[in-house]
Amino acid sequence: MWTTVYTPELVSKLFALGDHALTESFDTHFDVIEPLLNTTWDVVVVDELFSMGAYALSMYHFEQKKTPLIIISTTCVMQPFTWLLSLGRPGFSRPSMWFPYGYNLQYDVTDVWARTQAVLDESIAGLATFHTIENYHTESFKRLGVKDFSFYKAWSRLSFNLHEDTMPMAYPAAQAPDVVNIGFHCGRSKELDEEWLRFVEDPASKGTILIAFGTNVVWEYA
Repeated sequence: MWTTVYTPELVSKLFALGDHALTESFDTHFDVIEPLLNTTWDVVVVDELFSMGAYALSMYHFEQKKTPLIIISTTCVMQPFTWLLSLGRPGFSRPSMWFPYGYNLQYDVTDVWARTQAVLDESIAGLATFHTIENYHTESFKRLGVKDFSFYKAWSRLSFNLHEDTMPMAYPAAQAPDVVNIGFHCGRSKELDEEWLRFVEDPASKGTILIAFGTNVVWEYA
């Protein structure tokens, strides 16, 4: 999968998987789904990408119990969703998310073709998401009694959108009060335990594998 070139219209198939998963679970394992419906939650957190089942559950709880909704973007937020928030981010404000394998992510905003490709890709992704999904892949919503689902309705109901990405650092973008960006929370790095220090500084070592978590590794804090 790491060498395959994915095109923007594929996004609808990925969202559809989530809808099919909740529909099948509802039909075959309702005993598992029922507690999720009957429980009163303080807040419902939905992953922005592909989690149609979570969107369905969040809409059910919002309509039935007015449960607050938070949408978390665990990667850079899809451009079409920023349009729903009226953030004023044109399609060419950053490189396309749908880049070919081997592409170095160098984006020259003065390049007409680069801007055109970004706008075209995000427009196709938006059409695939809003038209295809909203009209043909909302069976899980119907199972829960949620009618006329739209991403606009979901995003207009959120309390805030939590961004776990650093894209605005590389490509400045308009912000809003209901958009919360995750920043750095480690002011100072901790000293390594003696066991790990010996391992890292071992003169016989041929190299050290550094494992870090997050969308942007700040090496001095890792």
